[in-house]
Amino acid sequence: DRYGLNGTEAGDSAALIDALAVSTEADCPIMLPGGRIYWDGTAITNDRVRLYGSGTPRVNAGKTALVGGSIIEGPLICTGKYIDLRNFGVDLGTDGSGDDADGIKCTAATYNTGEHIHTENLVTLCKNKTSAFHSMLFEGYQKHTGGNLVGIHGYFGCVITNREVQLTTIHTDTNNETGLYLKSDTSFGTNSNIQIDSVRTEGADEFGVRVQ
Repeated sequence: DRYGLNGTEAGDSAALIDALAVSTEADCPIMLPGGRIYWDGTAITNDRVRLYGSGTPRVNAGKTALVGGSIIEGPLICTGKYIDLRNFGVDLGTDGSGDDADGIKCTAATYNTGEHIHTENLVTLCKNKTSAFHSMLFEGYQKHTGGNLVGIHGYFGCVITNREVQLTTIHTDTNNETGLYLKSDTSFGTNSNIQIDSVRTEGADEFGVRVQ
């Protein structure tokens, strides 16, 4: 809240942009306060992004909103070479004002040019089950570490198109088509050397885990 994060749509986006500029220059993480932070969905193009929440939220019983911890309301899109996201949630659920869009989307700006992405203790809730969007999308990075990723709703629960993938737990729930999608293509990246310790998918209509 040093930069003016105050839980209002009018002030939070500008405050977070200011904090990102300082964080990139100083190469230090942004510590997100507990509660809701309203984000307008602008893509974060900083080469280095480090966002650390004060606690990972949980999904309410109706799967319409996240509660507790640090919550970003609005789609989080990052395109930098070095991304480090920990201990927060992104809420686009029907109880909030978030868009019908990807929850967390980290995609290197140019094919396979991302250096390292770390994603740890994250939960995302998309607007509804049938929206053709990703709850979590990570693509184009040479190395992907972390774990305890939870993706709820959306057409795809979690999509990974990275190399040297070392993750602990992935949990997806109530997805329309695919739970976990490990994908390689010529547009965004190539999967290789994948180690995921535990995967749990629930409610996927077509594929619990899909490898392409």
